[in-house]
Amino acid sequence: MAAYIFSLVLGLFFSVLEVLYLGWDWKLLIFIPLTIAATVIAVFLVFIVTIWIISLFIDMEKKYDAPTKFYMELINFAFTYLLLILGVRVKLEGGEKVPTDKRFLVVSNHVHAFDPLFVILSLRNTWVSYVSKPENFKIPIIGRYMHRCLHLPIDRDNPRNALLTINEAADQISRGAVSMGIFPEGTRSKTGELGEFRNGAFKIAQKAKCPVVVAAIKNSRKAARRPFVTVTVKIAGVLPYGEIAEMRTAEISAKVREMILTA
Repeated sequence: MAAYIFSLVLGLFFSVLEVLYLGWDWKLLIFIPLTIAATVIAVFLVFIVTIWIISLFIDMEKKYDAPTKFYMELINFAFTYLLLILGVRVKLEGGEKVPTDKRFLVVSNHVHAFDPLFVILSLRNTWVSYVSKPENFKIPIIGRYMHRCLHLPIDRDNPRNALLTINEAADQISRGAVSMGIFPEGTRSKTGELGEFRNGAFKIAQKAKCPVVVAAIKNSRKAARRPFVTVTVKIAGVLPYGEIAEMRTAEISAKVREMILTA
């Protein structure tokens, strides 16, 4: 919300200066929204340069034990501003179901590349980091912040390395560093239909002895095609650890899949 207010106020400020400098004319009305839009983009570019400079201080070889409020809030602000420019609004439904006294594993469907952003921003009152493909950590600026904010790369082609990541994700949850997010489908759906789940994703919750927050992301496919879309993150339900402790991961997977489909 701060990003929206800041951009609007600054854009209006420059619009007023424009009117004072050029004098009032009804023909100038068309320049007001253009000035606001240009201001939003200019501020975003300045912000990108700033976070790039800050990212240079992140040691990619160092293993961080916990995120900091500074980096988490900085990346949340950057995500919010990016979605503002793209005309995408994120709405949370069922947020009252999300645990506030413990960390958890959040799982959802996956259609858009920005799905992690949608979940992170909708659950910004708690810190959520994602298990993600290694290629994302090579993205300039973003990869460095992902590393600093405890996102984890997973090697899906190497079961042994994947297990190490699952264990590390469970450790981050159990020691209260962050909540973790993962897409059980393993990759984005090209059709928008919910794909088959990889059951191993749910080992994280069992190892961490934490609840599973099930979310259904809606309209993200539309956000990939056109601006001014509201993406809804609907919390379909929460599976407490006591309920999944003795279940096979295939059973948890089937239950979660049904919850997403019926949300």
